[in-house]
Amino acid sequence: MSVASQTDYAPTNAQMRAVLGPILFGDMAQLALWGVLVTLAGHFIASPQWSRFSPTLRGIVIAVLILTTMSSCISLNDLFYYGTLVENDWTTVLKGTVPEAIEPLMVGIIAAVVQVLLMLRASNVIERAAFKWAYIAFVGVTISMELVMCSITTYYCLIFYQNPDTYTERNISIGWSQAITAWMLLEAFIDIWISGSYILILRTRLGWGSNRSESYLRLIVKLTLQSALLTSVFAVVTAILEIRYPGPDLETEDIYAAFLCPQPAIYAISLFTTLAIPEKSRRSDEVNVYLRPVKNSEDLPLPKFEGGSDTAV
Repeated sequence: MSVASQTDYAPTNAQMRAVLGPILFGDMAQLALWGVLVTLAGHFIASPQWSRFSPTLRGIVIAVLILTTMSSCISLNDLFYYGTLVENDWTTVLKGTVPEAIEPLMVGIIAAVVQVLLMLRASNVIERAAFKWAYIAFVGVTISMELVMCSITTYYCLIFYQNPDTYTERNISIGWSQAITAWMLLEAFIDIWISGSYILILRTRLGWGSNRSESYLRLIVKLTLQSALLTSVFAVVTAILEIRYPGPDLETEDIYAAFLCPQPAIYAISLFTTLAIPEKSRRSDEVNVYLRPVKNSEDLPLPKFEGGSDTAV
């Protein structure tokens, strides 16, 4: 069943809800999470921890905030476009807008920037240079593959935007459904790999048996896993929905959008959650019981960014 065979009649209200529901839900979730992100960012930038970051790290964090805000503007544009739509025909509904067509690229860029930053944080706890560069190379290649799949997905979105009635998947050996599925699975794999390896390496560095290190590690594991699970779960669910509803049934093929659209804000929140770990560890009653005898953070094997401080954990 082709797209053209489904667009030669006016859609019913039920069909409109089925097509637009997941997209609008995902856009509203993105805007709600962006509000949470702005609150977190305001508190974080006003904290003493922000001044201890290197200029490079501060620049990356600001870039993520700007990109996430741009993505939220796209979501707002989608809500306005579909909320004020008066034409009742498939072509107008399916085409959407140009910003909506490039939305997958925004998701991919934000996820990749956050993943690169967290990869560098994790690599800084690896002591042997050969292992460190092998780790960076492996994760870097995987992130590059993720961006390739994201770019292919965006390409198909732009082709579809030009004319949904004549849309065909050509010129590339991989189709839309395969591209977005591979992209999401790679995204989830990277999140789990970075977080898992970071915890294992830090476990080795901190050692066993110390009450202080055990408490510190418990807090790191809790916050790191929260961030990794949130991003990876959304990516995996998006992939599963695309596998289950690959199209070309117009009423079901956009279900994945409910979990794809909020990902920019989720990744940005994950970044702030991770960067705030040292400050949270100092404020934690459980950890502070064991940190009172410690004169400074140099007593713990914390990774550092270039020109920065122990806030890189």
